[in-house]
Order: sequence, then C-alpha cells, then structure tokens
Amino acid sequence: MFFKKKIALRDFCRQKLDFILSDEGKALADDCRKQCGADFVSNSDADQYLAHFRGAFLQLLGVAFSRTLKRDQRYDVMSFEKEYLNSNGMGELEDIHRLYNSAFGSSFVDGVEQMALCLAEQFQTSGVDATSIARVHYDGFYNVLRELFDEIKKVKLV
Repeated sequence: MFFKKKIALRDFCRQKLDFILSDEGKALADDCRKQCGADFVSNSDADQYLAHFRGAFLQLLGVAFSRTLKRDQRYDVMSFEKEYLNSNGMGELEDIHRLYNSAFGSSFVDGVEQMALCLAEQFQTSGVDATSIARVHYDGFYNVLRELFDEIKKVKLV
C-alpha cells in the first residue's frame, strides 16, 4: 500500500512562500514578463510587475488550498500567510493578493482568466496590447496552478 509523505501544512505553505519570494520565484516572474515581448519588458516597471506576479501567485496558492483543505486548515493558512509576509517586510503583497482574489471571484466561469486580465490592466500603459499580456499570463497561471495541485496530491498535509 502506498502512503503519502506527511508534511505540516505550515511547512508546506512556508516552502511555497519562500519560493515566490526567492530568486527562483523572481526568475519565474521574469520568464512570464519576457514572454510578453520586448516592449513590455522595456516599458513596465520590473518591481511593480514582480509584486503583482507574487500577488497572483498567492491567490493561486489560495485556490489550490481552498480546493484541497478543510475550512479550519484554510483559515490557518491565511493567518500564517499574513504573519509570514509581515515578518518578511512584504505586507503590501496582502493588498495585491486581495486584488487578484477579487478578480478570481468575479467570474463564475474562469477566475484564472479574470486574474490574467487584471494583471494585464495593471500594465496597459506599457505599450503592449493587454490581450497579449493576458494570454501569456493565462497560460502561465494555469501552469502554476497545475503544479501546485500536483504537489499537494503527492503529500498529506497535516
């Protein structure tokens, strides 16, 4: 019989938060940014983009948790996330996360699409068509979400 490796929920969450705040997380964001084209890269603020990418990642993590965890575990994750971000000087990501949470919740059909459109709207003035920005992030966000679901399936969160 196959047993899943047990991992504390807070440890799993910390790993994901450590990732998105690390150089590897920044590289993931940079890859998506570059896929939008040279005009977008040269005309958009890299730090602002990274903050929005991280906020969207937090929402995707929340989606993965909301689909797999019990209610009390979800509340524990939310309080841990807030505590973690504040202790790492990243409290402003909570506001950006809420922006993507609202975008996700605004659709009965495809919340990830709304998140991609929301990100595109933040950078419309970058000289690149918002539709192409949204398309790149739609695919990227679904890839991130798929990876999160796959990782959660491999372990037993306790």
